[in-house]
Amino acid sequence: MSHKPMQVIKILDKFTVIINSGSNQGKLYEESNIAIYEPGPAIIDLDGNCLGNYDFTKAKLVITEVYPEFSIAKHLKAGPVFDLQKTLGGYSSNGPLAVDDKEVTPLHPSNTEIKIGDLVKRI
Repeated sequence: MSHKPMQVIKILDKFTVIINSGSNQGKLYEESNIAIYEPGPAIIDLDGNCLGNYDFTKAKLVITEVYPEFSIAKHLKAGPVFDLQKTLGGYSSNGPLAVDDKEVTPLHPSNTEIKIGDLVKRI
């Protein structure tokens, strides 16, 4: 039996998508956090070993409804009562690192828009 990747199968509006995984697959539950992503390039260490891929996150969503074969996900954020960043102090930038500009190699997604067929993973 082949493993079918989780994907966006329908876009309902600018906040809501349908994912092709439901309770029968046992991967998603209400309030599961997911990411819609684009597979990125392989990350190679200094010895030439592939360490994995750097995937580009297009959006983070929350599963709000789970059906046997699909789930509804919404682009939500926690309200002030549940804002862990405020509760735990969060993080802020210390400013830029002192790096050699000739060695900077930025990684960019090829498409930042969410489309039907985009891959999904649980986070």
